[in-house]
Amino acid sequence: MTDQALMSYFKFTEADLQANRMGQMSEEQKQSLRQEDRADRKWEFFGGGCMIVIGLIGLAAAITAVFIFTDAGARIGLGLMFGLIWPLIWGVLGVRTLIPAFGRSRQIQLQKVQGPVSFSKVERTSITDSGGAVHHHQHIIEVMQVGGKSFDVSEELTHIMKQGDTYAVYYTEGADIYSLELISKAG
Repeated sequence: MTDQALMSYFKFTEADLQANRMGQMSEEQKQSLRQEDRADRKWEFFGGGCMIVIGLIGLAAAITAVFIFTDAGARIGLGLMFGLIWPLIWGVLGVRTLIPAFGRSRQIQLQKVQGPVSFSKVERTSITDSGGAVHHHQHIIEVMQVGGKSFDVSEELTHIMKQGDTYAVYYTEGADIYSLELISKAG
């Protein structure tokens, strides 16, 4: 029987663990992935559609400029910029965002790693750009290592699992943990 605290933390059931041991996802896990796929597709449709609309707004601005400006240079310049370049850039971005929404569901390959668990704190740096100013943000995260594989976790997990105990971890390529189980206690 798996520790209830671990099952609650990673949100898996005994049935999920049984399926994962056989290298499979349980029906509940598959349903959860399908829901995530649907949500991702909705955002891809929305984002891609917005980008295409932004491109069309540029085209509308170029057409409007033809009627507003009498200067041929302004007509040509605005026509090229907002009638050709702007819609092309935003249209390509929109289409590239929409394409994955029409693709097949992602194929998830469940993987397993086994070994003694260890925890460490790692400093990560994220970079943001706001108004031309680049900001470096440093933060400390908890990382769990098992059998040469690292997983970002919360510090709460260090109170549930004992360092040195051997665990089998069932995860996907994105290092999403689907279930895990204690194999043996340390020493």
